[in-house]
Amino acid sequence: MSYWFRCIFSVLGLLISLFSFTNCSGDATFVTRWEVPDSCVLSFPAQGKLRFRWRLIGEEFGEWEETEIKHGEVLGIALNSAGVYDIEVHPNGLERFQMVIGDDLLHERTLLYDSLYVVGSNDYLREVVRWGDVKWHSMRLAFATCASLHIAPDAGVPNLSDCEDCAAIFYKCSDLDADLHTWKVKNVKIWTDAFSFCPKMSAERQPLFQ
Repeated sequence: MSYWFRCIFSVLGLLISLFSFTNCSGDATFVTRWEVPDSCVLSFPAQGKLRFRWRLIGEEFGEWEETEIKHGEVLGIALNSAGVYDIEVHPNGLERFQMVIGDDLLHERTLLYDSLYVVGSNDYLREVVRWGDVKWHSMRLAFATCASLHIAPDAGVPNLSDCEDCAAIFYKCSDLDADLHTWKVKNVKIWTDAFSFCPKMSAERQPLFQ
């Protein structure tokens, strides 16, 4: 193999490595911030084939882990001490973030709240740090009952190009105070109770649902 061919292959290898690294970290990932008062098993309500890692603020991220979580299941993450943690999820394979679910899909579709229950650690969720490149297909009940939720000013906007359902996405997020009017929601068809019991979210601050 000639010298120039070796150089070309070396450059291609480097580019592939950089591309892979970029797609496993950086702006592409979905990042949420949680505050726990003591060591605990945090219930992280994401669904799909997940590639995730976490860190205590001020420390480095741990190694990437992989698992598959189906509807009705929840990922438990063992945290060894009190503190503020970031949880980072690769966009590929992440299907949904759903804090509240129902005994069956009918209860979820009809928003029968008496038949719904919280599966995630809603009391500990503090912030969406970054939306990343996740292509969301449903946001129904995504952050419902997360009273202390905030969205970072530089979190970006979620990709809702294939999302038709944002019903109760921020239901009872009583501390939420963010300007979300730039969200692109032209394909969203359902937004019932999206901002119910969100006193700080005036109509001007909400997405422009059609």
